Parts: sequence; C-alpha cells; structure tokens
Amino acid sequence: MTPALNALVTALVFSLAPPPALPDGATPVGENFTARLESGQALSKAPYSLVMQKDGNLVLYADARPCWSSNSPGSPGAYARYDKNPANPSAILTVERLEGDPPQLKVIRTYTGQLAPGATAGDVHLDAQGTAWLAATPLGKC
Repeated sequence: MTPALNALVTALVFSLAPPPALPDGATPVGENFTARLESGQALSKAPYSLVMQKDGNLVLYADARPCWSSNSPGSPGAYARYDKNPANPSAILTVERLEGDPPQLKVIRTYTGQLAPGATAGDVHLDAQGTAWLAATPLGKC
C-alpha cells in the first residue's frame, strides 16, 4: 500500500469511528449554552467536556480526567443556569435545583463573570485550549 493510500484509509477509519463517550454518560449539546445545561448534558469540544453530572456536580474534563469542578456532588437533578445582570455588564452562572414539596429553588453555587467590553450578551463555552468560560471570564481550565 502506498503512503498516500495508507493515509487515506487511516483518515477514513478515524472519520467513521464513533465519537468518544463523554464522562458520566452525558449527552453532548454543543460547545456553548445561553440558558441551561441540564443534568446529564455536556458541552463538548474534543478532547474537553463540561458535564452537568447527574449527581449535581459541574465538572470540566480533558478526555476522562477531571480538571475542575463546582464541588457540588450530592445534589441530584441540579442544572447549571446562565443569566446576565441587566444592571451591569456581568454574567451569572448558578448550579441550582428544585427541592421540597412544594418545590423551591435551591442555589448550590454561584459564579460571576464579566461580559466582553461592549457586549450585551454572553454564554458559557469551551475553547480549544481546555478553558471553560463564563462570558469573558475563565471559569475553569484543564
């Protein structure tokens, strides 16, 4: 087999391979979110993923190795919610869940970040270097 043909076959094999499984069996929903990241969902930008684990912990991974977390396990059903503060150019990320009867909102963790200069909106996203961002503020890094 010629080197060119070998390279083509290798490329085809890897392009047909299924994507690697995400930690905690999470479902990928893209590289960013602007509202909520539900329990069992993940942002993914290979080899990095930001997973809202079913145990309530928000965890940043490189491959299957955890790099950062919200340190909020023990809160099953929790989700991450992004919002921006209309009073100033800041972004807010909370890890929260509903609990009790009747259900009441329990905020488990709160993070505040800055919007980019001149921006009126932001998001939570992953970059190619393994940093999770809350608008223009680093949230965690691998």
